[in-house]
Amino acid sequence: MPLTGPQVQQVTNALTNAFSHAGLKRVVRVCLEKDMDVLVTNAPFGDQVFELVTLLERQRKVEKLLACAHEDNPEHEELTAAYDEICRPPQKPQPPSDPPLARPPPPAHQVFLAYSRKDAEMMRRLRTDLLAAGIGVWVDDHDLEPGTPIWGRAIQRAIREAQCMVVILSPDACESEWVNSEITIARRRGLPVLPVLARGDEDDAVPLALVSVQYVDARSSYADAVQGKLLPVLRRRLGLEEAPPDIVLPPQVSSPPFVMPAPSVAIHSLQVAQEKGLFAADPDKVGVPAGEWKKLHQTALAVLADWEHFTPEQRNLAGELLGARPEHDTRPGVGLRSDGLPDIGWVEVPEVDAQGRREFIYQKDERRVEPTFWMARYPITYGQFHAFVEAADGYCDARWWKGLAAPEDARRAPADQRFRFWNHPRERVTWYAAVAFCRWLTWQAKKKRGLLPPALQFDSDWRISLPTEWQWEKAARSHEGRRYPWGEDKYRSGYANIDETFKGAGLEPVGKHYLQKTSAVGMYPQGASSYGIQDLSGNVWEWCLNEYDNPNHVQELGDKTLVLRGGSWYYTRGDAAAVARYGYFPNFDYGSIGFRVVVGAVPVPA
Repeated sequence: MPLTGPQVQQVTNALTNAFSHAGLKRVVRVCLEKDMDVLVTNAPFGDQVFELVTLLERQRKVEKLLACAHEDNPEHEELTAAYDEICRPPQKPQPPSDPPLARPPPPAHQVFLAYSRKDAEMMRRLRTDLLAAGIGVWVDDHDLEPGTPIWGRAIQRAIREAQCMVVILSPDACESEWVNSEITIARRRGLPVLPVLARGDEDDAVPLALVSVQYVDARSSYADAVQGKLLPVLRRRLGLEEAPPDIVLPPQVSSPPFVMPAPSVAIHSLQVAQEKGLFAADPDKVGVPAGEWKKLHQTALAVLADWEHFTPEQRNLAGELLGARPEHDTRPGVGLRSDGLPDIGWVEVPEVDAQGRREFIYQKDERRVEPTFWMARYPITYGQFHAFVEAADGYCDARWWKGLAAPEDARRAPADQRFRFWNHPRERVTWYAAVAFCRWLTWQAKKKRGLLPPALQFDSDWRISLPTEWQWEKAARSHEGRRYPWGEDKYRSGYANIDETFKGAGLEPVGKHYLQKTSAVGMYPQGASSYGIQDLSGNVWEWCLNEYDNPNHVQELGDKTLVLRGGSWYYTRGDAAAVARYGYFPNFDYGSIGFRVVVGAVPVPA
């Protein structure tokens, strides 16, 4: 039966309160095999959920989503209430019967075994040994029946019913999105995770989520690792024998939830941390208890994103603390993946928007159509570019410079970063170096498809590159042709990292903020475009592929003046407008010039 209006609102509220955006997006992907961000418009999360529920109600799929969501989060009371009312039919009175058994039979398995297909031989050996030890094992190769509908849900159910997860670690497992997803689900449910290192080393085989978890090393002696270490621990964990005093793995204790201090207290604590250099050194060596340092770290992340309660100057303090070391800024899309490659936060910019519009406004009145592409949420950061510089097959590899007119000395090493914070945009980068980075990242993504947006991971006709002017402007202005990415015709103070105080040449100050340097990417979330892409106004100018004097000429060769977009920390509001164009020679590497990348289904002409 169709849902009533109150029921639609009940489901919307339950899903909004039970999940984060990322959590609900994962449930939608597993249950409906669709990307939630494609189904709904870019809006506040609550509005997105309402739009999703309304769409699925028309398709008669709300019950299916609600059942998946309840299975994923069965302890959430509001979600359970919605599930009981909508998915469970009213119960008819039953005649008295014999009382049920005191407790249901236990699940058929106690351990969920996660692995990469490349480690299938070890998986089979380990499964045999666990079964021989009287331990029930669930592994997809044996327990996922052919024809299982929505097999992702079956895997989730198996993890939920297990008492423990064993993960076979290897470079392939570290790269596997399924293995990492299974680890995430297990840790989210508080399930103990016992890693077994089969191949590789700590740098290339241990996922980021498990870097702090002690593993069992099976590389040199499988028998010693499994029989001598893993099985005794599993027996104690599963209650199959009485635990002796010297337990190998301590029980996992959840930390208390983080509570944001008052703004004045938060800023004072960060100022003290800056004075004492608490973020500049290894957290284990600064003389601060781990719990206190973790609270400082969480405070810095919270301040950085909270533009409503903290000024740009205060958020910049948090950003610089988080940028003091490459591992501090843990936001997605800012740093590196567990394999040391750039973690790009791809954002889809669809050809047709939610209102069915295909044409977008370019410059003054020109109407254009741009096929769907994906753009990085942030400019490439210092940390991400540094991975390219340090890689053996990176910056100095002649393949990435083929056909470029860059001087020989520029091919040997890039100019030094002016503002050395790992989460700031990489500046002082020439157009040639930006193109070389794109070629290198394309090559890496050919080998590791997890670097790409999910929609392109099985395609071959794509390429990572600098954006064209048309792509850049559509991402900033949307279909309706905004002047500034956040949707207003006039600059709003505090919405971008520019010089708001400049007076002269007919300009008056538009605000009181001027940081006089770059800032951590994503520090102005209120200035994002309608797609959620950030830093399109201010911070650093961004290279495009077009020639400045002949914009219809898009190429990766030659030495003509090329286009820069977006303005920078050193420039004013006019330059930060989404229609503003600037041009520089490709070998310029000023401290106000950076870049971001795009990827699309159609290669960019070379």
